[in-house]
Amino acid sequence: NINTSGAQTYTGAITLTSQVALTTQDSDIRINTSLDAQTSGGQSLTVNQGLGTLYVNGTLGGLTKLSSLTITGKADLTYGVSTTGTQVYSGGITLLTNSSVALNSDPTANMAAITMSSLAISGAGTLTGTGNITVNGAFTWTAGTITTTSTAVLTLSGLSNTITPSTTVVLGRQIVIPSSAQLVITPNARDTWTYLNFTGSKGSLLNNGTIYFQPVQINGAASLMNMGGTGGGAIVNN
Repeated sequence: NINTSGAQTYTGAITLTSQVALTTQDSDIRINTSLDAQTSGGQSLTVNQGLGTLYVNGTLGGLTKLSSLTITGKADLTYGVSTTGTQVYSGGITLLTNSSVALNSDPTANMAAITMSSLAISGAGTLTGTGNITVNGAFTWTAGTITTTSTAVLTLSGLSNTITPSTTVVLGRQIVIPSSAQLVITPNARDTWTYLNFTGSKGSLLNNGTIYFQPVQINGAASLMNMGGTGGGAIVNN
């Protein structure tokens, strides 16, 4: 384990030979390289940076998967993360501009959970996932692409989620809005639900919460149902 009062920066390739925790006192940690386990699923990484931010400019577990990953502060990701077990992002995730991030948990391990306190996708960021992804806090998507596999579910559990689509979310299975959650669709001028592929082999929308459309250019309830939405939640077209 490594514990410092100030920032940490890593520039050479890293291989974990044991369970490792990186800790700072509210300072940033920068991993500008690849980081792998020595044996697949044999070593885990925990990052405790307090009010600092973890900046990762390489893959985590890209060559040899980590057993698990826990990040207690904010994380800015550019590339992928692969684990055989859980991934927990307690401080939320921001995808850097032009980043292409794949969150991969082992599908043979009962779709090991990927959870985060918040998720913000902007710029031209791309997020893909092979494990079930749950966002427990604010979900903000202003640009970029989200893709999940045929067995993965994206669940937006935060009380308020916002989508301002300019590209596409391609769902292999489903996006779920629980009964306590809200999803606000704020399209760009003349955007329609065709920007959100919720139908057929692309997946579906299960709405048990409330969906608000802003502004009225969106086609509202009829369009949603045509796009394959299901569930007993309310649809409000503003």
